[in-house]
Amino acid sequence: MESFNDLGRAYHRAKQYDKAVAVYKKALTLKPNTVLIYDNLGITYATQGQLQKAIVAWENTVRLDPDNSRAADRIRRARQEIKASM
Repeated sequence: MESFNDLGRAYHRAKQYDKAVAVYKKALTLKPNTVLIYDNLGITYATQGQLQKAIVAWENTVRLDPDNSRAADRIRRARQEIKASM
């Protein structure tokens, strides 16, 4: 999974977000319970402004790693941002 994560992060840094999402999704089909992949998928979605999708990804992060306070904080901030934009 590390190579998928590295490739996804490289695409993200290059602002090729759709490619990053595709790599992360492929990784999750191969190993669906990978916390780091869900977390980075959420970050990529959030960067694209797709906050609902980011929240879903981060909720999976927290489901798999209940002590992941960073993901929980990202969910909280994304929900606040959605609420503020209404």
